[in-house]
Amino acid sequence: MSVLQSHILTDNNKCQGCNKCIRACPVGANSAYLLDGEVKVRINNERCIECGRCIAVCDHAARSYIDDTEVLFRDIRQGRKITILAAPSVQKSTVDLMPSVLFLTFFLLQLKLTIFVLPFSLLLLKF
Repeated sequence: MSVLQSHILTDNNKCQGCNKCIRACPVGANSAYLLDGEVKVRINNERCIECGRCIAVCDHAARSYIDDTEVLFRDIRQGRKITILAAPSVQKSTVDLMPSVLFLTFFLLQLKLTIFVLPFSLLLLKF
């Protein structure tokens, strides 16, 4: 049994088995199965990269995610050490944020940001 827990949830009552999420997944983490004679889709948490594409393409609102933002801010308020792992694609997803604002935020929150630059190499920034 995997210890990985996905932050993406599937509501089997809403899932119509249309397979849009299967086609949208860039890593093939979704697979179809039968549940009481109906086609449903499950997530392989060991493969899922939590990119959210399956949520975006689901016309039936069968996919959602666990928003743990409040947990993050609670941990910061309690003075817990926080490390954020970010792939190079974080630059694309934060295109609207000026890099200086992004890094200032990490500095003010005293977070440690780890960015994977290339395979087998990483950039560690500690503020």
